[in-house]
Amino acid sequence: MRKYHLLAAAHQFLSEDSLRDLVERFWTARETEPGDQYQTEHWTRGIELLAQQLCDAPLFEKARLAAWPEQSAATCQDIARAHLEAGDATAALSWMRRVPDGDTFRADKGDRLLLKIYGQLGNNDGMADSVWRIFHRLRSKDALATLLAVIGEDKRDQVIAGEVQGSAAESPWTQGEFLVKISDLKTRQAGLALPR
Repeated sequence: MRKYHLLAAAHQFLSEDSLRDLVERFWTARETEPGDQYQTEHWTRGIELLAQQLCDAPLFEKARLAAWPEQSAATCQDIARAHLEAGDATAALSWMRRVPDGDTFRADKGDRLLLKIYGQLGNNDGMADSVWRIFHRLRSKDALATLLAVIGEDKRDQVIAGEVQGSAAESPWTQGEFLVKISDLKTRQAGLALPR
């Protein structure tokens, strides 16, 4: 939102001490206006923006949980991202593991965040699990490219063949949609064209 643009750039013209002083002022304002939910959310958002600029993930976490104490997928993902950006992939993963089972809100963003977290941790199995979920959710050319970047380009034909056969079990239309999305001539050459 436009009203946050100046605040989002505060680190460009304020010292760390000044940013932290501003955080304290926002906390005070937030606590002195508890009846005005709309204004309270603005103060909290300001604290979160400042926390991001300070790379202070615990401060971001405190602000987010003050505003949204329930640990929804969105809350857990945003806190995880703050920890990742602050250089703590382990804490980020801990927060991603708190996403409630069955909460699929922002699932793609969550898997893409997990992909980065596992990448920083050097966890290839975690990266593969994340990228397969992304691929199965989208089944697009870009998702295929992301998958192959993680599991290896040499697995292209194997992945495509498996997906074509799996989608054929769903329906010929699903198989056709997948083939059109990836636009892969090798698939047709390999005898995996649509059934008649």
